[in-house]
Amino acid sequence: MNPRDGLKFASAVFATVWFGCAGAAVFVPGGTEIVVAKKSPPVVKFAAKEMKHFLDGVLSCDVPVVDAPTGTRTPIHLGSDKWTSGAGISVEGFPRDAFRIVVTD
Repeated sequence: MNPRDGLKFASAVFATVWFGCAGAAVFVPGGTEIVVAKKSPPVVKFAAKEMKHFLDGVLSCDVPVVDAPTGTRTPIHLGSDKWTSGAGISVEGFPRDAFRIVVTD
């Protein structure tokens, strides 16, 4: 995978208030988490740190970065992983710095 592909999947949730923390969630019981697969390229891990920084500040809580969905929070996946592939999401053919937002069950 091209290291830039990780950012192609990053969602624009910085201005979204529906994702919250446990006890502070507006629409998502249990809050949210940022999912980054262990084998993700460094640029994806950097994007996760940036997203965490901004979400922590906007939501005034700690949004965890995990390597697999816990099943107790709403996941935001960065990069390509087995869960995004399983949902039929692909970044193939995306231009640099593009992203896709997909909401599923």
